[in-house]
Amino acid sequence: MTKRTKAAIVLVFAIVGVFANVHSQTAPIDIQSLLAETVKNGRANTRRVMDYTYTFKVTNCKVNKKGEITKKNETVMELYPKTNQFGAVHVSKNGKPLSDKDIDKGRIKAGEELEKAELEKQNPSKPQIPAGPYDERNIVRYGFGQFGFGDLDFLLAAEFSNARREQLNGRDTIALDFHPRAGFQPTNRPFLAPLGKLSGIAWVDATDKALVRLEAWPDVGGNRSEPTVIIANKKWPDGLWASNVIQVNTTKFKDVFNGADMYRIYESSDYKRFNTSVEQTKIEVKKQP
Repeated sequence: MTKRTKAAIVLVFAIVGVFANVHSQTAPIDIQSLLAETVKNGRANTRRVMDYTYTFKVTNCKVNKKGEITKKNETVMELYPKTNQFGAVHVSKNGKPLSDKDIDKGRIKAGEELEKAELEKQNPSKPQIPAGPYDERNIVRYGFGQFGFGDLDFLLAAEFSNARREQLNGRDTIALDFHPRAGFQPTNRPFLAPLGKLSGIAWVDATDKALVRLEAWPDVGGNRSEPTVIIANKKWPDGLWASNVIQVNTTKFKDVFNGADMYRIYESSDYKRFNTSVEQTKIEVKKQP
């Protein structure tokens, strides 16, 4: 084979590669298949998150009539997984670390809760819970008083359209518009009622099929320039897709959010694997610097 022939073959492969990439970027997007895969992966990531401990910061903001933040109250916690939920150890308030004594007490209590949860896992009881509006398995939900939701709730409760490819934070994503699904009435899940009144945009990672970001605003009276809900997920160093920031501001639309009046931010970081057993549930007592 001559050098010219080899060069021609390389050129052909290069052209084919470019064509394949262009085709993948312009091929029609099957929205229902994309959502199904994203929900499936989201459930899998939820199961993974239950093996992690992480830092959780809660910021409650006070705003004036102009919507400007006038005061913040911040609480930082360490979250530890237990059966279907997380135990919390408070470590600081408004930037000031709690005393070693209080933190130690919190870790001891968390250790006791973890041990109890581990025993319950080995001897599970299954209370009968009425079925919800869709399959609710493996959804991490965040509470906001009168309402609560997880990112998968949006994917399951809304109608999606207008799929297009966009770059977001250096990653290829598929952006989707969404609006309330006709007839969505979570009668036995009143905390989900706001989902039936919100429209917005969701960005799904094109490679990993994971929700990267979601912005939502009231379907009536709201607009994209002032999202009332922002969800930002992140791919952490070990490949886990999990929450990074959730921001909710209901101050202008209390009626949409079951009467809740708040501006709250949840920030999650420093995810670390945390495996426990009945014989190994003690949480190390770390001293503050």
